[in-house]
Amino acid sequence: MSLWSRRLALAFVAALSLGLAACGKDESQGASGSAAPVADTAAFTILAGSELKDLEGPIVDAARAAGVDVKLSYAGTLDIVERINAGERFDAILPPNGAYPALALQTKPLARDKLFYSRIALGVKNAKAAQLGWNRKPPGWAEIAKAAGAGQLRYGMTNATSSNTGMSALFAVASALAGKTEDLSAQDVDEKTLKAFLAGQKLTAGSSGWLADAYVKDPSAIDAMVNYEAVILRANEKLPKADQLALFYPRDGMISADYPLMLLNAGKREAYTQLVATLKAAPFQRDALSAAFLRPANPEVPAVAALPTAAVAELGFPNRLDVIDAVLGTYQSQWRKPPPRSSCSTSAARCRASAWRRCARRSSCCRAPTRPAPPPPPPARATAPSRAASAWCSSPSPRRCRRRCGCASTPTRSTPRAPSCGAWPTA
Repeated sequence: MSLWSRRLALAFVAALSLGLAACGKDESQGASGSAAPVADTAAFTILAGSELKDLEGPIVDAARAAGVDVKLSYAGTLDIVERINAGERFDAILPPNGAYPALALQTKPLARDKLFYSRIALGVKNAKAAQLGWNRKPPGWAEIAKAAGAGQLRYGMTNATSSNTGMSALFAVASALAGKTEDLSAQDVDEKTLKAFLAGQKLTAGSSGWLADAYVKDPSAIDAMVNYEAVILRANEKLPKADQLALFYPRDGMISADYPLMLLNAGKREAYTQLVATLKAAPFQRDALSAAFLRPANPEVPAVAALPTAAVAELGFPNRLDVIDAVLGTYQSQWRKPPPRSSCSTSAARCRASAWRRCARRSSCCRAPTRPAPPPPPPARATAPSRAASAWCSSPSPRRCRRRCGCASTPTRSTPRAPSCGAWPTA
């Protein structure tokens, strides 16, 4: 064989080998792509409770040191669930309590790790606590409701249909009075005592952080606030001594926050694992959490001295979504006394969820100034409730619509996007 022929044969063999190698590479990539999601190198996005905004800097810095770029957004717990169910994309959520999201999310989280804790407390001005005798013995929920119903206690609490603190307090009152926790039903609720409790609410907001901001701005408006102990203690640092709030944990129990980081994007599992390890490590749990008055999840790290160490009664969260929806729907349409416009303007102005603004305009408070007024209600249908209706809700989310606008009926998920979902009773 000539030299030229040998060179031609070698070139042919080399080309054939390269072709086979390329085919094998494509096949292996296809197989691996079907077996595991491709890692995403973009920022790790988290939708978190608004009260964690003070912790954003330490979280971002700790994550960056671990090689994870974190971007945080904020909302109330129920708004977090509604926004995810409506299709907004986040890699993870960080709600105060994982019980409700675990029940209500249409797509269940891929992983869940508790990062830190905070008890929900009733913060009361010292002068008011002494007047009511609570400085000698912590009150129970019945005593708190009695003082509120008699006009002796004016307090602030978040909207139970948008925020975890308001919802948890509502179910804590109901559970304590009924003597039940996870197995609570709508029929077990003591409506008379619950209405007395809600009569004392004079300030509200769409989330815990915004409620604290409103109190710091005008502490004379209320005597007490239902909020996370961490948020109350951070607010105290900005207040004169006379307006600072002492922590009270009702004798018959409260539902605490456990702050689970819940993974939603399978492509970000590696970043999620790195982030959890960093945020549960001793340096972050000791330094960042102490400054924010949060209780560490790492058992080797003690809590800051400002946090009470005495044991408190813990109540469970209802374990049925239909019970939660029934109680919240009744709260919105019958039990809740609409606060004045000035009290709820904070949540409407700061909330970015369009459905909340839409529903807020139809309720008795928080009119959004940037959009035209809603059209008049359509004629009553034979199937509509006989009670008078002041507005019709067109939210794409039936559950949100029912809780926030008090709609008496709920369309099925197959209903088109913009039908009315029932009449909003004025009573």
